[in-house]
Order: sequence, then structure tokens, then C-alpha cells
Amino acid sequence: MDELRYRPSFRGFAKPHEAVALAAVVVLGLAMTVVYGAGSDDGFGLVAMAVVYSVITVWHLVVNGTAVDGEGFTSTRFTKSVSLSWSEVQEVRAEPGVRVVLVYDEAGERLRLHDVPAKDVDAIRELWTAGRGEDWERNLRLPEPAPTTVTATTGLGGAAALAAVTGLVGLVVVSIIDDEAGLFEVAAATRQDLVVVLLWLVIAPVVAFTATLTLSRRRLREGAAPTD
Repeated sequence: MDELRYRPSFRGFAKPHEAVALAAVVVLGLAMTVVYGAGSDDGFGLVAMAVVYSVITVWHLVVNGTAVDGEGFTSTRFTKSVSLSWSEVQEVRAEPGVRVVLVYDEAGERLRLHDVPAKDVDAIRELWTAGRGEDWERNLRLPEPAPTTVTATTGLGGAAALAAVTGLVGLVVVSIIDDEAGLFEVAAATRQDLVVVLLWLVIAPVVAFTATLTLSRRRLREGAAPTD
């Protein structure tokens, strides 16, 4: 049969909050470069961060993916590539909390078929069944799929990271406003000044943290877009 190629999508790689954060970094970097001149270290640094992230994204879209045919598969993720024939595969299945098809090799190691959606597991199993050979036998006992669980620490890492990025962006925004409008040059801050500071340095990071944590746990529970 012809080779099937599964390619990554930008939507799957860049989650909505990451896209918003990247856009904010680009806008702020360009704004600081315009306001302070091309020699602005802060503005240049933000633009450089955005460029590096964009290069990684393009590399991901061009290089990564999985190729599947009647003989086996090759799955690539950045610098690591795994190739197995179907006779070397002990199991093909989808598991709760994982959004791609999984395979187990002869050592019992669980491998991801990157960018092959879990909904295609039946098609991949058919290829595996047809391609593994008549003499194929399972030579080890595989663990049962573990149900998805949401614990007290689930999603905290991503939520904290986005809150930190939001706080950094807020600090830059407040700094720009301070330089342009003299936010802290008066002896007593006005109510408007305090609102700006609270909004960007306190409220925005808290909202980012709470929204990210809530959405990630909801997706995990519902199984609509589980993490891998």
C-alpha cells in the first residue's frame, strides 16, 4: 500500500494561550524598538525571543511527523526518530489522556506515533495486523491502560508558566507607561496609576493562571483534547 504521512499542524503545536503570548511579545518588542530606538536591548530581546520561537515552530512543522505503510512506521520528533517494522510491535492502541496512537515495542516500551490522532487507531491496527506476519506472537504482558486522573498538581506547571509570562509582559507594559506618562513620578500614586499596576502585575497573571488551569483540567476530564 502507499505510504501514509501524518504531519503536525500549527494548531496542535501552538496552543491558544501560547499564540496569544507570542503575539504579545512581538507587539511589545516592536513597540519598545520604535519608542526607544533600534538600539533598545529590551525591545531587541523580545523580538529575538519571538524569532527563535517562530524558527522552532517552522522546524517542527517541516521536520516532524509519522510515516506509516504496510511494513511499519517511522515517527520523528525534532532530533529523535524511531522506526519499527510491524513484526517488532507488540500492541497498537489508544489510551485515556493521550491524543495520539501508541505502540509498544518488543521491550515493552511505550512509543508515540507523533501526529497520528487517536481516532485513527483502528486503521493503524489493521496495518499492524496485516503486516506483522503469520508467525508473529506476543512475547510479553503489557500493562492495562490507566484511566485519566486529575490530581492536585495536574496542569500547575503550564498554568504557572503562563502566569509568569503574563507577569513579565505586564512588567514591560507598566515600565513603558511609567516612562511615557510618569506613572510613579508623583509622591502619591493616583487611583488610575494603582489600577494600571494592579491590572498588569496582579490581576492579569492570576486570571491567566486560573483560566489555563481550569481549561486544561476540563479538557483532560472530558477527553476532548487530552495532553500527550
